[in-house]
Amino acid sequence: MHPITAINPLTNSRLVGEVELYFIENPYLKIEDPKERYPEGKTLSLKGVKGIFMGSDYNFIFSPDMQRKVIQNCIDDNRSTYMRFSEHRPVDYRIQRMLATNGRE
Repeated sequence: MHPITAINPLTNSRLVGEVELYFIENPYLKIEDPKERYPEGKTLSLKGVKGIFMGSDYNFIFSPDMQRKVIQNCIDDNRSTYMRFSEHRPVDYRIQRMLATNGRE
């Protein structure tokens, strides 16, 4: 096994132990008209939003399906901040290719 170093984005502290990954779907993306998704001056409701457990950092290392799902659903603004794998040589090259092609190997 090759360990992953994870950083808490709020505190910039290194996480110790298992890191759990959850899939959270944005319900507002289901609204067809982009102008209606986030109306100005209105509070967004998080009613019905839930995280679905996907697996841990261990699962991420060894599951191409999980890697693909995480990469395909990571918004572009977060890719450079949260999807850095330069320290993890055993999985780095395949994941870097997947990031460049939005999850296609």
